[in-house]
Order: sequence, then C-alpha cells, then structure tokens
Amino acid sequence: MGIYLSLMPLMALCEIKEYPDTTHTKGMILTSPFDIKNAREIDTIIVYDERYVVFAPDVTPPSELILKYAARMGVAPEALNNEKIYEFIDVWIGTKYRYGGHSKKGIDCSALTRTLHSDVSQVMLPRSSREMYNSPLVEKIEGAKSDISLLKEGDLVFFRRRGYIFHVGVYLGGGKFLSANRSTGVGISSLTTGYWGRYYYAAARIKKSAVDENKTELN
Repeated sequence: MGIYLSLMPLMALCEIKEYPDTTHTKGMILTSPFDIKNAREIDTIIVYDERYVVFAPDVTPPSELILKYAARMGVAPEALNNEKIYEFIDVWIGTKYRYGGHSKKGIDCSALTRTLHSDVSQVMLPRSSREMYNSPLVEKIEGAKSDISLLKEGDLVFFRRRGYIFHVGVYLGGGKFLSANRSTGVGISSLTTGYWGRYYYAAARIKKSAVDENKTELN
C-alpha cells in the first residue's frame, strides 16, 4: 500500500538527508505532528509535483484533486477515498450562503448536503436538516458525538442549539466537514473545535439499503 505525505509536514517533522544526484531522501513518516510514538521510518521518498510521495511500484499516485484537499485538510491523501466528493466540493466551494437557496447563486446547509448526496450517492435526502436527522434513509452512528473516529466520508453531521437541530454538514475526514454557513458560505470547517465543536450533536450514515434501492431503480 502506498503512503503519501505532503512536503510541509515532512519538513516540519523530521530531519531529511538530501542526496544531490537523486530525488530520493530518507526520513520518517508521521500521521500527525503530535504522534511521534507511531512514527514509521521509511527508506525512500520520491518527489512528485513539488510534493513528497512514497509509493510502491504497483500503486497509482493520488490525483491532483485529492492532493489539493488532503493538504487543505491536513490529512494524508490516502485517507480520502471518495474522489466524487472532492469533485463536488471543487465546484461548490466558496459559493455564498443563502437561506432557502439551492443554486450557485446561493445555497444553505441542507440544500448543499442534499445536492452532494444526490450527485455522489444518488440518494435524495429530505430538504431540511431536521428532516434529514429523522429520515428513515439514515441511521444514527452511536457514540459518534464523542468519538469522531467512527465517522466515514459522506456521513451526515448534525448540530443542535436550544434543543433543536439547526445545521447539517458532510463529514470528510481528519475532523473536518463540509457545509454552507453564513460566515464563510460553502467551506470546510472543524468538527471538534470552535463554534461547530461546541454545537456538534450527532452523526448519521445513509443506509446501504437506500443506496442499493436507488441503484436498482436506476437499472
């Protein structure tokens, strides 16, 4: 299995010995700058498009799109598995927020989540965040409020304030999620810190039966 690492974390986390006649270096690879205990020593790092990429001969390097969002989110590219999600994000990111909106002129959180899953999973979710939370198309992920390692790309994350669900987003990985909000429009935010960390309430996953049923209808 290939291991991919951007240049910046590598330079910050380990001493690299350059070999003038080659593009190879030696060093160690870390999952995070704080996870020294689980660092793995590696023999060869191959420079790929101004990034350091370690890969076996039979492994296809990640796409530029995956490298772009992995760097933006601060995760290893191999942690991003569903390229369709990032294709969607690349089209919509930066779109301004508009309550009740559902187009590039302006969109709200539930419309963004609904549109993403309509494109990526071919499942049409309800229109509002509260309806999504209670929808029979999804199942709650027990324990996901306190343990985000239970989450997968594409899971729905819900936020509650004053006893009501008021916001929904799509989990990506590394503690980050996609949503549309008044402050930044369509963007990637942290699920565990700041405002959203304070109001993060629950998570749900689209049921496999809903995806399978839709595939049957399409066929």
